[in-house]
Amino acid sequence: MSQIKEIFDKKVRGRAPNVTADSHEGAEGHWLQVQFGLSADSKNAPDFRGFELKDDTASKTTFGDWPADMYLFFSHERCLASRAKAAACRKCSTSQLTRDRFFEVFGSANASKGGRLSWSGRVFPKVGAVNNFGQEMSVRLDGTVEIQYHFSLDRDLKKHQRVPAALQANDVLLARWTSENLAKRLENKFNKLGWFKCIQESKGHGRYIGIQFGRPITFKTWIQLVRDRIVYLDSGMYQGNKRPYSNWRADNRLWTSLSDEMYGDFD
Repeated sequence: MSQIKEIFDKKVRGRAPNVTADSHEGAEGHWLQVQFGLSADSKNAPDFRGFELKDDTASKTTFGDWPADMYLFFSHERCLASRAKAAACRKCSTSQLTRDRFFEVFGSANASKGGRLSWSGRVFPKVGAVNNFGQEMSVRLDGTVEIQYHFSLDRDLKKHQRVPAALQANDVLLARWTSENLAKRLENKFNKLGWFKCIQESKGHGRYIGIQFGRPITFKTWIQLVRDRIVYLDSGMYQGNKRPYSNWRADNRLWTSLSDEMYGDFD
């Protein structure tokens, strides 16, 4: 912790991120990483000497962008082109639709984006309840997370035309996040020495004023928060972009409750 505090005092405290108004989303976080001598990467490991680094945000903070281990749609072009390859693929062995067709059947159109289809917003389910589109997210006893579709509970009056006959059933598996892989992603990042979050003066904006240090987080603790709908999956998957945008997030009040030390200029 002493090295983190030293770098913060020398390079971060009292400074606002040096980014322009039209910078891409995440530019402030990248600026912060640079101050700690880090570069953007996709390694499933803590950012800085056993600690995971998080930037301040207005209201919610992301644990990670962790896609499902399988989807009803094909994850790979090679598997879509070859049933033999799909059968041997861990992600595509049970896939049945193209990605675009999946959006047509299970997604919704965004009028502000020219009718672009996405699997997000009102159509995307929450844990413990079936939504108006017949979709439900559940957490199994072992911590595996699944999203299922129930044709009989789909309230769309045009569902018979929208949903292919083969999928007009209940308990159709749309996606699965295995407990094994969720645990690896969570604990490799957050269950080493813990995490720290650099706090700004105005809820994710302005000068940095201090650091919030948090305890290590186990998968057992985290998955219970998912069951309790405190940690949630904020899906941003949309047509025309192959990224899954599966952000597991929580309100900043949770992060504060998980912290055990504040360092800096806090009131």
